[in-house]
Amino acid sequence: MTIHTFHHGNDRNLFQFMNCVNQWITITFKNGQKFQVYPTSIGFTLVSGYVPNTVYNSLTCQGNEINSIAQAQGCLNQWVQVTLKNNITLSFYLTSYDEQYVGGNLQTNELLKYSDLIADVTC
Repeated sequence: MTIHTFHHGNDRNLFQFMNCVNQWITITFKNGQKFQVYPTSIGFTLVSGYVPNTVYNSLTCQGNEINSIAQAQGCLNQWVQVTLKNNITLSFYLTSYDEQYVGGNLQTNELLKYSDLIADVTC
């Protein structure tokens, strides 16, 4: 299933993504970069799920970069900063961290401000 870009200001289209809950989604940005995301919940205020560690450049907690499970333990259940490979920085509520995946929540309104950069979403 391919779902095309939802446009900023058209919140109704965000909920097309509900069809993609609990499955891997590929988000393709207009610059050609692709990211995989596994959403477990999509709501009016939060999107919850997992991303592979390969989609971000850095994960920062209280000013310190997280590079290990031990460092992540002190930051669980807190808001951290995640900088994606395309240099978009988002506030992310960290709920899990391991060698392969990071889990947590993003505020829906924060995602919407970057919607104009998305070319396609496939689930």
